[in-house]
Amino acid sequence: MSLLEINPSVLKEDVDVDSRLKYLELDRDKLISVVHDAMAARADCTVFDAANAPGTFAYLYGTRKLRFVFSGDSWASDRTDSIEAIKNTVLKIKVIFQNVDIACSMALPPKPISEKGPSSERACWRNQGDLFGFENLPLIHAGLQQPEDYKTYYLMVDKNGSAELSRPIIENKTFSAFIERIFIADSDLINNPPVEDSITTYTDDIDFDITKKKEG
Repeated sequence: MSLLEINPSVLKEDVDVDSRLKYLELDRDKLISVVHDAMAARADCTVFDAANAPGTFAYLYGTRKLRFVFSGDSWASDRTDSIEAIKNTVLKIKVIFQNVDIACSMALPPKPISEKGPSSERACWRNQGDLFGFENLPLIHAGLQQPEDYKTYYLMVDKNGSAELSRPIIENKTFSAFIERIFIADSDLINNPPVEDSITTYTDDIDFDITKKKEG
């Protein structure tokens, strides 16, 4: 099978997305909060910052928030092979924050903003195994650090705030195909979040009973 012939599983409907995330022991609202922090960090850049500052800030704050909201009984920080991630040792799953050119598009699959190196390729080795079978995987890692047996997802966020949680195959320093794509939020949801029902409303129409303090 050619990588160009792969038809990934794409989940877009809320009920399907939430069901899949529950199975992965992830939460959509928490993932969206990660995107919010990343976008806020990107927006904090000025014309005086370095050209790569928006993407760098988004990555740093996105990674921080990803760990902050998910670290606990099931998830923990991970830095294997110098890749910053979180991992679930029971489900054998990793999640990595990733800036991409576009997300949640059926017409154009996401591509990483920067090239992916050998470490990222090793991290996604298990993804290829799900597609081709482990016995058919090329032994490209002979003599190098061997990859872990984890399925690797990327929380892919574009510069407009659209986000998907997807499991790619890495080839020639980029995402060459996808096993699974889970659409988390489009830019409208990120940039125009709904008002929560629980938000407190205030009013100036309040009567105060003021009495003079007695002397003596």
